[in-house]
Amino acid sequence: MATRARVNSALRAHHMPAHLRHLEGKFKNARGQSLSYLALFPPSSTPLRAVVLYLHGIGDHSRRYFHLYERLCNAGFGVLAYDLLSHGASDSDQHGLRAHSARFQYFVDDTNEFLKMAKTQLYPQLALPQGREPKLVLSGMSYGTLVSLHTILSGVHGFSGVVLVAPALLVEMTTTLRVQAVFARPLSKLIPKARIVPGVNGDFLCRDQDYVNDFKADPLTVSEPVTARMGAETLKAMRALEADKRVEDKDSALCKLPMLMMMGSNDKVTSLELAQVFYERLAAQDKEFKVFDDYFHALFDDPESEAVFVHLENWLKKRFPNPEGGEKVDKIEEGDETKAETAEEATKEEKEVEEVVMEEVTDETVAKEETKVEVSAKEETAVAEGVEVEAAVTEEVNVDAAVTEVEPVATKETKTETIVAEENKAQAVVTG
Repeated sequence: MATRARVNSALRAHHMPAHLRHLEGKFKNARGQSLSYLALFPPSSTPLRAVVLYLHGIGDHSRRYFHLYERLCNAGFGVLAYDLLSHGASDSDQHGLRAHSARFQYFVDDTNEFLKMAKTQLYPQLALPQGREPKLVLSGMSYGTLVSLHTILSGVHGFSGVVLVAPALLVEMTTTLRVQAVFARPLSKLIPKARIVPGVNGDFLCRDQDYVNDFKADPLTVSEPVTARMGAETLKAMRALEADKRVEDKDSALCKLPMLMMMGSNDKVTSLELAQVFYERLAAQDKEFKVFDDYFHALFDDPESEAVFVHLENWLKKRFPNPEGGEKVDKIEEGDETKAETAEEATKEEKEVEEVVMEEVTDETVAKEETKVEVSAKEETAVAEGVEVEAAVTEEVNVDAAVTEVEPVATKETKTETIVAEENKAQAVVTG
């Protein structure tokens, strides 16, 4: 299996293509903590389809996904991302620990505040059209999917789509986790900073060992076990989502959004079966669960990640067509995900039929032209032959005339010879 060299995440920002609009900085949340953010947008000359807000997973950070952001920008989408509280280059929570939060709700609040700041400060800097906000797509990876869904359910901002990658929405309860769950709340209060909840096994992150090594060596990532408080808050958020009836209400804001879920069949970090349980509960009509055979957890960094990028780009483009009408895509009603695919196939078939017709017309035209040439050639031959025949006939007439002229002369000469012969004969008789 092929691997690819990776660039240390701290340097990735310096390798961004110059044609993309790139902003980075920090904003303060309501609790006074500084959180690191970035914005990456296509050139101003490129029509903007929508803006994707990307939320990373636990122990991860936003700067590890520049390759994804670049692909989205090239497809006509702007990207917003930030390092969650106690992650990446953002400040730590009150306990001073990495990959930790005293409350899950802080992640949701921070995400809503980041979006508010982006709309009021970043959009003007990026010279986005005034008075017309671009559509927003919320996308999360792993733990970021849990934050994404709770952010949508908070109702603070309106969204037009959601993408969940390797979703961590429920946890498979092993014997150890069941015991910990019983004592989760008291443990989170007694020893909130104790890292007792099993963390992510780095070896199961990706089929690309270079990625695994890079993740472990990255100074901004965390591979340690999760703290008791973080574990308890996460379990609480998962159970709240599991009990939320809006997930099953087709008229809820969540279920009115088109949703794409993507996961690897060999993901051992999150549960494919439990993700399927959520998917089946979800009352959204426009939904898709794409499973990539043999892939692990980190889909965007798999040796065969191109298939993931292509699927994501196609899904987004069908639902967020070029605003200038550069692409013909039918409007997609709720749940009618296949309509766009059918439209695309129909357009393709129309083009193919048009090409065939054009080929047939061209062939017919060529055949007609060839027939004309043949007829012309035959006519020319016929004319030529006619001239030759006429000449031959004329020649025959001339010959006949000549023969007619010669014939009297020959007769005259014969008569003369006869007379002479008779005279000689008579003379001979006389003489005899």
